[in-house]
Amino acid sequence: MGCHLAWVDQKLSYAAGLLGVAISKRPGYFFLIPVLVCCVFMTGIQRLESQYEDDPEYLFSPTDGRSKVDRAVIESYFPMNFSQYRFDRHTQKGRMARVLIFPKDNGTMLRTKYFKEVLFVDQMVRNVSFIYEDKELRFADVCATWDGECVGPGKELSLMDIMPDFETGKENLTSPIFIHPVTFDTLVVPYIFGGIQTNGEGVVTKTAGRRKYEKLKQDGVLSRGFLWEKAVVDALAKLNEGGLEFDDIYYFTSRTTEEELEANTNSVMPYFIFAVFVMVLFSCITCMTADWVRSKAILGLLGVVSSTLATLGAFGLVLYLGVPFIGINMAAPFLLLGESFFLERDLLYGLCR
Repeated sequence: MGCHLAWVDQKLSYAAGLLGVAISKRPGYFFLIPVLVCCVFMTGIQRLESQYEDDPEYLFSPTDGRSKVDRAVIESYFPMNFSQYRFDRHTQKGRMARVLIFPKDNGTMLRTKYFKEVLFVDQMVRNVSFIYEDKELRFADVCATWDGECVGPGKELSLMDIMPDFETGKENLTSPIFIHPVTFDTLVVPYIFGGIQTNGEGVVTKTAGRRKYEKLKQDGVLSRGFLWEKAVVDALAKLNEGGLEFDDIYYFTSRTTEEELEANTNSVMPYFIFAVFVMVLFSCITCMTADWVRSKAILGLLGVVSSTLATLGAFGLVLYLGVPFIGINMAAPFLLLGESFFLERDLLYGLCR
């Protein structure tokens, strides 16, 4: 025995008929009120910047995934203390900056004029300033510390004192361990330099580049560390345009991946206006026929306007509700425009009949 569900269609048709009668009697209400409601909801777009989410871990990793569960267990037994920072306890990327410096002539870094620029970059990174809550802060205010001192390069910079001895051959840099002949500090050479070449007896003959790694405290999304990273990237970008005579700079921060994803999203923005123009034109043309009486070009335009208002109003409403906004949402307007096109065609066919 079949299911008799014809009454559903009948009820829906009857309800649609009542709605049509109400619209025909009071068209102004059904035109003004939806537009006003959409305009009110659209004001929520002002929260877009504060609720925009581009963290790859948040976007592509399940909130209850195995990696996050296991990490939570590790952090419960081995909590991270940025006042007594230890790298081997680190389980998250956090805020950081990594700078690589290489000689432009592909030679060794163990030359005075090249290593001087290393010192210059180090001082610039540590002294770059930014404004946070009307205060001027520097690296020392946001760095991860150990016994009250910033974790990062320090002892290896003293190699500058004996750099002339390296050039003349009076002193040899040994790998993997080198003991400074003046300060007697123990330096792990592979941790400081990259592209190390030795003569077979542990004496370094060439170092291709020098690594600089700075670790920051974690104190929120729009944190002081984020502002410091931005200031450092801006300073290094200007320096890379011609500020160094002998060395090239390459840098990476915890925000690099997010910024590349955002730049990838923004790269299509110039095409939006052209795409909207094409879709408006397409909607208008498809609502036209050879009969000028039955052609409804204005119907296509109103369909695009309706979809646009609905999209912006919905975005504003969910932003007011605190829902994070992600870049893939930019595809939603075009999906709604496509759906609107099919509805316009159905309406046009109904009018023609």
